[in-house]
Amino acid sequence: MLNDNIDEIEFTLECTEIRFPDRRYRYHPQIKFYIREQGEFSLYDQTEVVHGIKNPIFKQKFNIPCYSGVVLNLKFELLDSQSNDDLKFLGQAIINSEELFHSAHHTKVIEIMSLTHKV
Repeated sequence: MLNDNIDEIEFTLECTEIRFPDRRYRYHPQIKFYIREQGEFSLYDQTEVVHGIKNPIFKQKFNIPCYSGVVLNLKFELLDSQSNDDLKFLGQAIINSEELFHSAHHTKVIEIMSLTHKV
């Protein structure tokens, strides 16, 4: 706890059952994490790129402040990152900080959806 009005949530991310467009493909998954501020999502942080692993457990830890009575909208984008110039969008999920806060010390499963199927 940071003070009487602010809590902090720390969490990590992992992926299972990622569907890549080509099964012969070399995998490079990464997640970019956004927070909605003033009506628009802004990049807050991102995981490392995990090379060659289809179901990664990312090492990056995220910390977000939770203010009493304030709910933040969060967006997670799953990308395949061959390089900074070659990012392939695989799917996204949008949840709010309250959902994360209520699952503290537990696993929160978030389904990331692409335009055509669940990732």
